[in-house]
Parts: sequence; structure tokens; C-alpha cells
Amino acid sequence: TLSYTLTNSPAANAYTTNTYINNGWTSLAVAENGALSEILVSYSWTTDNYATEGSFWVESPAGEKSMLASGQASGTYTISNKMLAGEELSGNWKFWIEDSYGDGGHQAKNISVKFVRVIPTGNWLSVDLTEGSVQPGNTEGVLVQLDATGMELGTYQGLITILTNDADTPELMVPVKLTVTINTPVNENPLAERSVKVYPNPGQGIYTVEVQGDNNSFTEAEITDLTGRVVYSMQYAPSTGDQRFTISVPQLPAGVYLLRIKSGTHQEVLKLIRN
Repeated sequence: TLSYTLTNSPAANAYTTNTYINNGWTSLAVAENGALSEILVSYSWTTDNYATEGSFWVESPAGEKSMLASGQASGTYTISNKMLAGEELSGNWKFWIEDSYGDGGHQAKNISVKFVRVIPTGNWLSVDLTEGSVQPGNTEGVLVQLDATGMELGTYQGLITILTNDADTPELMVPVKLTVTINTPVNENPLAERSVKVYPNPGQGIYTVEVQGDNNSFTEAEITDLTGRVVYSMQYAPSTGDQRFTISVPQLPAGVYLLRIKSGTHQEVLKLIRN
């Protein structure tokens, strides 16, 4: 995201039809290259008694125009515009206010502009395609691979789609988040030779979790639904030897959830079923 601030537009009585033609307001020079995904514009707007006559516009360096807003009453707004998606960022962008009657009457202040840039990420998320049958109460493993080669630092979102013959849930969307940071050593052993057990699973909302092995750091337990929404989160103090604690979530609706157990730099994700 590239962030800029614009000067306040001319006063409401300082122009007639167009603040760019009448007053030269305003151009914004963007030096960064890349393709546009979305423009976000935040501003305070004041208008006269004829709000429907006023409109706010933007033009890309290539000359493509798009109306950001029109007919707004006085107030503070944030506008998301994707009509210019794909336009090259580098060059002079123009912003102006128009009045259809020709007597001005509208002004924008405290204007911030954010250009959301498209960053090619390649196929960073891939799945070992699998099909078959899974009996009730059983599990089936699917290999998911994440590849951050050549990607810029930041957080990326993806989705894994699971198609089923369940009439109530024909399609499950499993969110995947990849955070690319500075290179750090990879730990090849999830939970460092520790074993995580959860029982009873399926259960009625009260589960016992056992983490076997030395736990010299705080252990975090987090439950999310299949949309990625966190429905439970708790932290447990370090312990010597095996660790055992109870998760009580009787209020959870019946369904399938994901339980993430994290201890230090190690974590493990298990499927949790609420009957």
C-alpha cells in the first residue's frame, strides 16, 4: 500500500465547475511502478444545500477517469474504488471536484490517498489433490505446501476449498495465512518431539489436552471455526514434564473446528469435533 496526503481542495466559493480546470487542483506524482488493485480515499466533505450537484473524481496517468463519489452530504468518508484496477501506478494522478450547475459549493479536506498495489506472489499455496471417502468420525490427511520463494515481506491470505457430498455443507473454505519474515532457522520437529492428545474427540464441548514432553515456555491453545474466526483462546503457564489442561467450550455449536496448540516456536493443529 502506497500512502499519500493531498492538500485541501479549493474553497467552496473559489471555483465554478471544476477545481482542476479552474484552480489546477491537483496532481499527485507517483514514482513507484506496479499495477493498481484498489484506491482508498479518506476525506472530510462539506457541501452547500445542493449536494447532488457535487462529485469527486480521479484520473490515472494513462487518462482513465473514475468518479470516486457524488451527491454526498457534509461528513467524513472513506471511499474504496476498484474501477481503475490494472492501471499502471507510475506517473501523475489527477484529483478534482466538479459542480454540475457551475457555482461550486463543495470542498474536500484532510485527504489521504492509498494505492493498493498488485504484487505477483506466484503459486505460494499448493495442495496435494485428494479425493475419496471419509467415514464419520475418521480423518484423512491432506498435504499442504507453502513456498515463500521470491515473495516480499508481509502477510498473505489464501483459501483451500473442500468439496463434499454433504447437502448441508457442500463446500468448506479453509483459510490459510502465510507471514513472510526475515529468514530464521526452520524447526523440523513440530512441538520438538512432543505429542499432543485431545480427548474425548468428538466431544460435548469439554476436552482434555495433554502435551507430552518438557514444556519450558507458555502453551497457547486457540480454537477457530472453518472461516478462521477465533472462538476460544487461552494461555497456560510453563510446566516441567507432561502438561495437561482442560478446554471448556460447551457454548460452541456442533461442528468441526481447528485446535492450534503452540509452545514456544513449535505448534500443532488438530481437528476438533463438537457433537
